[in-house]
Amino acid sequence: MKLEFKKISLKEIKSLLLKNKKYSIIIFIILIMAIVVIIQNVDFLDSIAVGNDDIMIETQKIKRLQKKIKIENESLKVLNNNKNLLTSKSNEYWLPVRDGQVQSNIQKKIDSFSLKANVELKSMGTLRITSLGNDISNCEFDISCSGEMESIINFIYDISNASPKLYWGRCLLRPDNIRNPKKIHLTGSLKFISIENEFLLNLLLEQNKK
Repeated sequence: MKLEFKKISLKEIKSLLLKNKKYSIIIFIILIMAIVVIIQNVDFLDSIAVGNDDIMIETQKIKRLQKKIKIENESLKVLNNNKNLLTSKSNEYWLPVRDGQVQSNIQKKIDSFSLKANVELKSMGTLRITSLGNDISNCEFDISCSGEMESIINFIYDISNASPKLYWGRCLLRPDNIRNPKKIHLTGSLKFISIENEFLLNLLLEQNKK
């Protein structure tokens, strides 16, 4: 069985509706309901529709976020640079967990330098420790020794290249005899930084493991 559909013109539809009031009422009701549904959903359609204003607002939000991310990245870069600068000098600081107890081990270190350079260590003063805050201390002690010119030069060189770093607070050299010097007497003071701050220790020791 073959179904055939006949094309109906608008004029014919209008004629049918006028002849049949029942169909006219039904179609009218359907049109009214469709209009009501459309009106009820206008707000919803507006919410899903994206206009130029919405795009501009979102674009501005993205630009502000990008600017904030750039600032944060620059701050992070500065922090990393400071961290790298600190950790690159980790061997310059006395770290008790790595270098041992300050009072006894600094004495052993100076003794070893004097023996190596063939210098007579006459005296080494008491270690003076001054807190700089946050478990960071400045340590200082006096020293007195004597030896031949070459021996004293070697002694000074070894101390200047020591690790942890030792700094001369003062250093005075004088010959034992002005006319016929055989020995040089050295008196002075040495300083170094000791760190016991837990955060800094973890940071510095972590760098040493790499």
